[in-house]
Amino acid sequence: MAVKHTLVYHEPPNVLRAIVPRTHGDGFLKRPLGHGDEEWTSALEDAVRGDVTDYDGHVEVETFADTGEVAQDFARALEDVWGFPARFVDRAEFYDSHPVAADADWNPAR
Repeated sequence: MAVKHTLVYHEPPNVLRAIVPRTHGDGFLKRPLGHGDEEWTSALEDAVRGDVTDYDGHVEVETFADTGEVAQDFARALEDVWGFPARFVDRAEFYDSHPVAADADWNPAR
């Protein structure tokens, strides 16, 4: 059985994105955070000293620091919140794996 990973992409200077695997089955969550999950949101925001700004297929955090300074903290927070190891990927792999990126108009990597 393959190990599932949360995929992390950092876009300098200050955006971090993550797509989270489904607990059951294959693929990734289309809505990794819900509106009632302030505890999870706070954990991620505290880790990167920033704001969670998007939940559509991925978690997006805009940091108040350079992504290089907080990327590892973000990865650890993701592991604590969802329990999957985090793996850094490039832009193409991130968007090719994205759960709502099947729409070519939406997918900026295509």
